[in-house]
Amino acid sequence: MGKNKFWRIFALLLVIVFLGALAAPAGPRSPSQGNGPWWVVTPESEVPLPYDGYLYSQIAPKLREIEQTSNRVRVEVIGQSAGGRNLFLVTLSAPEALGRLGQYQAIRQTMLKDPEKAQDMIEKFGDFKVPVFINGSIHGNEYPGVDAAMRLIEKLAYDNSPETMEILNNMILLINVVQNPDGRVLGTRANANGFDLNRDFITQSQPEVQATVRVLREWNPMIFLDLHGFVNPMLIEPCTPPHNPNYEYDLT
Repeated sequence: MGKNKFWRIFALLLVIVFLGALAAPAGPRSPSQGNGPWWVVTPESEVPLPYDGYLYSQIAPKLREIEQTSNRVRVEVIGQSAGGRNLFLVTLSAPEALGRLGQYQAIRQTMLKDPEKAQDMIEKFGDFKVPVFINGSIHGNEYPGVDAAMRLIEKLAYDNSPETMEILNNMILLINVVQNPDGRVLGTRANANGFDLNRDFITQSQPEVQATVRVLREWNPMIFLDLHGFVNPMLIEPCTPPHNPNYEYDLT
């Protein structure tokens, strides 16, 4: 896939995500997770959302429903939050790609050590899809990121438009649906330990960040899209202060 084509498809993906953030999905209310299968839930008190979006307790049952009714979706639990709540990774791509994820991962890992060998692997494999990682609401009370991620999953799981098929045929989407479930339940920016997870990627002291980093290391994604919310009018930069000393903002 050429550079221009990749950026055109990624721009299309951004439009779908943005539209999803503008319109929160409605659905039946359901209680939160229990000790059985990840999609089985038990009651938990949650801070109400400021709009009709997904409570954390609704996410697991909805993901299970989508996984069972779409051959483009795979759902897995990649860890638990500081408060013991599940972290969900949704993998979306063309159906035939879901049975070959290990081969795509092997290519991404080889690219780091032996680019020429990786190119040979791609030629022999006959296909290569670009991994794109989407992170939902690292700050728990910045709610729209999770709802945008859920709407994106639903659209790509069932839609057959040329735009959707182009995305699925050229990308592997890795969606960390709700990176801070504690904050979503409690209505807080931080997790249950009181940590701002967006300031923990150097130390990696929190289980939510550790789980995310494991996925990043496995996939070496081309793009990392972090979905925040409630910043008016809009913020497009690595992050608000404090900054990482390696960001260009701090090198000027």
